[in-house]
Amino acid sequence: ESHRLLGALGRRDFAEALEGILPEDEGGQPWTEERLAGELKAFFDQHGGIDVRPSARAPEHTILTRETEHAYVVTQKILDAAGNDEWAIFASIDLSQDARAGLPEEAPLLTLRRIGV
Repeated sequence: ESHRLLGALGRRDFAEALEGILPEDEGGQPWTEERLAGELKAFFDQHGGIDVRPSARAPEHTILTRETEHAYVVTQKILDAAGNDEWAIFASIDLSQDARAGLPEEAPLLTLRRIGV
């Protein structure tokens, strides 16, 4: 899911990006196309675009860290054409029954925390 999100953001298809994340961040603030565009404005101004080639989606650019038995922190590095990787997508995945209660089975797994350095 983080690679699909990266691809959508790279195409600046923020509507598609929203389909791959839960609708709110961990603080309950809604994600919108405008908010996603705002999170990436500085990146696009500085770097031009997001590299979405297979090498940019290599395993070393996707970091999963276990928080609890059912929850993980996801860091998906965002590379530019020159290979700079100081930016990242910061998200979480909570697979616990409590977190998934009330969600449709096909609901996204990712809760987007933020995008930045």
